[in-house]
Amino acid sequence: MAGPGRAFPEDPQLNGLRDAYAHTGLTLEQLWIRYFALGGTADLVELDACIAGLVPVAPDQHDLLAHAINERLDEVVQEHRVPYRRTIRSGRPSPGPLAALLELLGAAGAAPPERIPALVATAGQLLGAETVIHLIDHEQRSLVRLPSPGSTGRARQGLDSTMAGRAFRTLQILSSDREGRPCLWVPILDGADRLGVLEVVLASASELHDPVLRQHCQWLADLLGHVLASMGSYGDELERFRRRRPLAPSSELIWQMLPPLAAGSDTFMLAGMLEPSYRAGGDAFDYALS
Repeated sequence: MAGPGRAFPEDPQLNGLRDAYAHTGLTLEQLWIRYFALGGTADLVELDACIAGLVPVAPDQHDLLAHAINERLDEVVQEHRVPYRRTIRSGRPSPGPLAALLELLGAAGAAPPERIPALVATAGQLLGAETVIHLIDHEQRSLVRLPSPGSTGRARQGLDSTMAGRAFRTLQILSSDREGRPCLWVPILDGADRLGVLEVVLASASELHDPVLRQHCQWLADLLGHVLASMGSYGDELERFRRRRPLAPSSELIWQMLPPLAAGSDTFMLAGMLEPSYRAGGDAFDYALS
């Protein structure tokens, strides 16, 4: 039987928490504040028992506590690093958020538009997730899934009755966990122009509320928005998925001349729409921000 203040030998994770906490230099109250700021729900007494190795907390709360400790350890280690006499640059990062961004950015420049879904799927694997692109159609009524390796689910999703549509409308990262498929829905923007939603399928439901993972997914979606906007004029493979029916010849010309449907700054927002989307005959709009 374990003695007071000692972790059970069969639970090395509690031992790891206790040993790591000993190097943080934080009081228990200071650690609890950091843990609570990340979304932790255990009280101070439960936290004390967990650190002492007496009572474990739920797996998601354990991970939040571990993250709070690791953040502090990063601060402590940074303070004691030996400075170099000159600037030392690091090489290409290993799998992680920066590696995912570099994978997409490096490959997109030499790839045709139709390869973007596959490139995003590869970048998502570096985050430990499956990623699928959903673009908004020309009528702004549904999100269309772009085909990619292993992508499943509905080809179209409405804006009013789906999590993908709600994320698109509210510009918030939303989570769902239906049929054992934990997902994050991340808005894709090019500036102020809403292009669609990035579906991020996670390995387990415990990752849905990881604040760091959400930030990494947002970075990937932000870069994807700029890539999609810049590559749209190099082919029509992505464009054709956004169409529910063929464009009239006049509409084809007008859509090619249109600026982004939305633009703005921190104090001003401008949005336009072209109707009928597929049969426009002579009207268009233009603008310039000064």
